[in-house]
Amino acid sequence: MKKLKAFTLLELVIGMIIGSLVTGFCYSAYSIVSRQYISYKKTRKEITAAMDLNTLLSSDFLDAKSIRYTDNMLHIEKGNGSSPDYLFVDSAVIRTFITRSDTFYVKPVDIKSAFFNEENNETTWLINEFSFNGNVVDESQHFHFYKKYSAETLLTTTDHGN
Repeated sequence: MKKLKAFTLLELVIGMIIGSLVTGFCYSAYSIVSRQYISYKKTRKEITAAMDLNTLLSSDFLDAKSIRYTDNMLHIEKGNGSSPDYLFVDSAVIRTFITRSDTFYVKPVDIKSAFFNEENNETTWLINEFSFNGNVVDESQHFHFYKKYSAETLLTTTDHGN
């Protein structure tokens, strides 16, 4: 009678134990990497939203013919007839432009507007300076925008403090 080569029951049990330990280590490593990636993705999304908001507001301030702020609404009149509006609500900044609306999840606080260093938070006067603080990745970031008006714009705009 020939002897068959085979594994004993003890060898099979030891193999299963080693296999389950390796599987457990791999699952733990995957869980850690997965949680880290989700956290990184959330942080990157918040930073990107803040950078996009800063870029758009800077561009709109640069291209603006006149800028007014009233009732948590920043109205930017451009020379070509288009006018984006920024609405500052409790947990976000909403930009509406023609038929498009963008929401930036940056919580705005301490909103200030000024016309040549004179604060006018509750008026519809022309403004040349606008700032606010926003929470980005649980840290307060300061956003500041400034507009240099042409002499023609200052002379033809009659409601800037009179």
